Order: sequence, then C-alpha cells, then structure tokens
Amino acid sequence: MTLDFPIAGISVNPLIPVAAGFAVGLVCSPAGISGALYLLPFQLSVLGVAGPCSSATNMLYNVLATPGGVMRLIRERRMCWPLSLMVVAGSLPGIVVGVGLRIRYLPGADAFRTFAGLFLLASAVFLLVRVLRRGVEDLLNGKAPLEDVYFDLKWITWRFAGTHGRVPAMRLTITCFLIGVAAGGYGIGGAGLLVPVLVLFFRIPVYIAAGSSLLANFLNSAAGTVSYGLTGYMLGETALPDPRLAVLFAAGGFPGIYLGVRVQKYLPSRVLKLLLAMLSLVVAWRYLHASPAVAP
Repeated sequence: MTLDFPIAGISVNPLIPVAAGFAVGLVCSPAGISGALYLLPFQLSVLGVAGPCSSATNMLYNVLATPGGVMRLIRERRMCWPLSLMVVAGSLPGIVVGVGLRIRYLPGADAFRTFAGLFLLASAVFLLVRVLRRGVEDLLNGKAPLEDVYFDLKWITWRFAGTHGRVPAMRLTITCFLIGVAAGGYGIGGAGLLVPVLVLFFRIPVYIAAGSSLLANFLNSAAGTVSYGLTGYMLGETALPDPRLAVLFAAGGFPGIYLGVRVQKYLPSRVLKLLLAMLSLVVAWRYLHASPAVAP
C-alpha cells in the first residue's frame, strides 16, 4: 500500500510518515518540542511537498499530536498556568501575522528554504549556548511538581524543587509575539524556538518551560491552521493542509509525544539539547547551501 503525493508525483508507504512522526515526537517532546520543526524538512526533502501546504500540514499535525503530552503534564502538576497564558497571549497573535507573511511574501520553495534555514540556525545557536552554559535547572529533580506560582502584571514568580525564580511578564509577552511571527511563517506552533528562549534568556527550568511551550504549540497551531485556510482563500492561493499526511504524522507523533513527556524526567537534558542542536544545524546547512537547481 502506498500514498500518492500529486505535488511531488511520488508514492510513499504510509508507514514512513507514521514512523517519522513517532521518531521526532519521542526525541523532541522531552524538551517541550512537538517535532514539527523537523517534519517540515522531511516534507520538503523526502516527500517533495512544498509551498504553504507543507506549513499548514505541520500546523494540523500539532493540533492532532500534542494533546496527549499536554494532558500528561497537567496530570503531573508540571503545567505553570500563568506562564503558559502569557506565552500564548504573545505567541498566538504572532502566529496569525506570520501566516500572512508566509503566504504573501514567501510562497516559493526557494525563498522559504532560505527562511527555514535561518530559523533552524537560530534555534541551534540558542540550544548550543545553553548546552555550554550550566544553569541551575540542570540540578533540579524533574519528578517534582510545581510548589507555588504567583502572578501579577509585572512578574511571574515560581517555586520548583526547592528553588525559585521570576520572569518579567510584559517582556515575556513581547518576546513570544516575535517568536510567533517567525513560527507562523515557518509553519510550526513555535515550541522549537520558545523552549530555547525561555530556558536561555528567561532562565526558566526546562521542566517548566516544556509544559508552557507544548500548550502554546497546540493552541497556536489550531489558530495557524485556520489562518492558513482563511488567508489562502482570501488571497486566492492554495494554503490548505494535506489531511492524509497530517493524520499519518499524528498517528506516530501522538504516542511518541506522550512517551517522550513521560520519560522526560529521566533523561539528561544537556544531551537532548545537544542532539536537537545538531539536527537543527544539519538541516539549516542543507537549506542554506543547496543550489536552486538541485535543492528539493
């Protein structure tokens, strides 16, 4: 049994996208990332699916694949609600703006490949810097639930595993808006860049940042999927997701993300961040150095 992709003119065994969704979900979700960051290169390079359709399909994958991981984090009391709401308040409108920019100014495969490479390169730099710098969160016990959270218009304060910290609410929201714009243009919910920024610049433990980023990823992707459809319709361009491909990705991604979140507290975060950084660098190099004549 094979699945045909009219855009690329090729046939693919359905188990291949299922396996791809499971692999990226399992590896990326412990760091609070759904894996859509790496499924887009898979669509472009392996399946030959390009244009806004590939970004919209990524968004739909996030909607279908991330709820299991989000519910797992809520049950384990590792969801920081004030932080999550501020992240969503900033990134969700940014997603809508990014979708409009993607369809209006980056519809071609060549232009989008350059944009995707720069986005992945930035993510890799953030991750590598964090790996090289030891933070207090490296000493925390991932099994511990949140002990206390306080929120006002200026600060979000948290206490976790005997340590405490705080982040400026307005600065966080503005930063998340900018991340949302980039993520909307790339076709992901934003977790791939949110986690490094939350951990590196706001010094939030990865165990707390993971919950906020996955929840934002789910809500942002729902808004992004609708935005791609509406914006593409108004501009007279095809920007609808491929539901077959999104379902196949999610069939693997849902259990992969759930298992990844479950084992998060047992995995060495520094090794995982290094792995994600290496993957981002490889894909970024591929897109930024591929010539138009031979690029997929």
